[in-house]
Amino acid sequence: MRLQRKYARAGFTLIELLVVIGLILVLVGITVSISYSGLIDGHKTVGAGDRASGWLLIARSKAQREGAPRGVRFIINGTQIKEAQYLEVPEPYIPRSDGTPGGPRVRISEDGAGNRTATLVGADLTDLNNNIANGDTLSLSEFGVLVRLDSAALPLVPVSGPNMGRLPVNGQYFPLLGSSTQFSTTGVGFIRKARPMLGEPILQLTGDNAIDFTLSSSQVVRNTVENSVDILFAPNGEVLNTTLGRSILWVRNTSFPSPVFGDRASFEAAGQMSLIVIYSKTGAIATQPVTLPPPPPGGPSDPFAATKDGFNTGL
Repeated sequence: MRLQRKYARAGFTLIELLVVIGLILVLVGITVSISYSGLIDGHKTVGAGDRASGWLLIARSKAQREGAPRGVRFIINGTQIKEAQYLEVPEPYIPRSDGTPGGPRVRISEDGAGNRTATLVGADLTDLNNNIANGDTLSLSEFGVLVRLDSAALPLVPVSGPNMGRLPVNGQYFPLLGSSTQFSTTGVGFIRKARPMLGEPILQLTGDNAIDFTLSSSQVVRNTVENSVDILFAPNGEVLNTTLGRSILWVRNTSFPSPVFGDRASFEAAGQMSLIVIYSKTGAIATQPVTLPPPPPGGPSDPFAATKDGFNTGL
């Protein structure tokens, strides 16, 4: 007769194994999230820089294809730029006649105190108001005079009948002409400033990523009228309306603290950052890293040093 011995079986139940595996997966997920959160933010910042660079590349291509200046207006909101618009520069505008004999002309009058008033005579004011705007420039070519229009009386309003309009201009740029003089019809025109392109949507940077205008301000030309940074390309690719050899836009995640120039610790705490560089002579566009300050006791470094390597400058 054989005796059968019963042994207790040691081990885990299936439910216990599943619970342990689940806990391991949760811990791994938390670890990966902590380890890669900075990397993900960095990728988002680089992506934001690439997106803004793409807007500039499209504008430059439009200028080359259409044979006219085109660009991007980066709209400043406080210390940040998160929105932009495509720009175009319309052809110069020549006033249309309203049927008055002699056609459109500018009349300058001066009082005894030296104050001058410019009045547009014989022009279709409705058509003119639809074509000029604050910041455009009145050109009186026969006298070599260019006067920027201000916002004091735009749109033009009649001052003496339907065929006269007051021009809001700074009279000091007009030559001394006596009490009253009329300019010829052919010498009157308006050079129109860059305008947002009709039908184009607002361009946006998403999330916490933005162009930091405070950090970029010394590296770009600000349009004070529109409170923006305008990057305009000529058909040959050259950047217009700037005296800088290059324009630089500093892209970063604004949820991180702003870096302090010369302080390496603050740069390292500021997260991933990149620079969009537009070289004025060639129109080349590059995305380059911010140069970190050297470790202590090294002195402050130039954060824009990476943009000066000469490889993309074309200067």
